[in-house]
Amino acid sequence: MKRVSVKSVRYDGSLRDQFEADLLSADDGVYCVLIHPGTPVRTLGGVEREVTTTTQILFADRWFNVNHFHEVVAPYSNLWYANLAMPAEFNGHEIRWVDLDLDVMHDVDRGVVLKDEDIFAKKAAAGIYPQHIVRQVESARDEILRLAANAAFPFDREHQIALARS
Repeated sequence: MKRVSVKSVRYDGSLRDQFEADLLSADDGVYCVLIHPGTPVRTLGGVEREVTTTTQILFADRWFNVNHFHEVVAPYSNLWYANLAMPAEFNGHEIRWVDLDLDVMHDVDRGVVLKDEDIFAKKAAAGIYPQHIVRQVESARDEILRLAANAAFPFDREHQIALARS
């Protein structure tokens, strides 16, 4: 299995996080990686460790990516977590994507919820995000909510976890 680097940056280009993962597939602009528990994740604040096995699905043509957590590990209670993001780029060694602050998660207790709406709204109001980016993010948010309501790909968590284990 091929190892790749996954690097996310903020809109201003500063590092959000970076880690190594197993590339499960890279077909038609859909990149799927497996992150193992204990994987070091480099951030601006230092190094953290991945707490659970995670399948991450990134897209070259969609404005989001999604992380499926194989186990629910306290203090976290997410089944999956979607980052609103610019489409991912893959050069054969590194998958790079730009985080756009707004997130959608499926919490065990609360269901599907939006996260960091206030941060995204402040940056949009301040002109940090151009209007075409704001429209893309709003459209992607709506797509996530629609797909998640039907457990459709890529929000078919159990299927994605089974694929990663096979």
